[in-house]
Amino acid sequence: MRNSLTADTQTSFTVRGGGEVSGWYLLRVTALAMAIALFLFTGIAIASADADPDNFLYPVKLFLEDARASLEFDPAARAGIETAHADARL
Repeated sequence: MRNSLTADTQTSFTVRGGGEVSGWYLLRVTALAMAIALFLFTGIAIASADADPDNFLYPVKLFLEDARASLEFDPAARAGIETAHADARL
């Protein structure tokens, strides 16, 4: 079992330029790209929380509010979330 695991991680892949990269390198690059994307999305979501209608992040705020309400399955809880959003706008 251990030999099959180490054999899979030592696989190399050919890239467009004709060179080869290891499986670990691809894993690290993918993990780094995902971490950057998560960091950027989280930062944008936090920044849009206080966005006013004239702010360019306001559509992001509306999208996140709608997403949060749509993830609620209980109709009463969904109505409470939508009411809270409406009260915050007034």
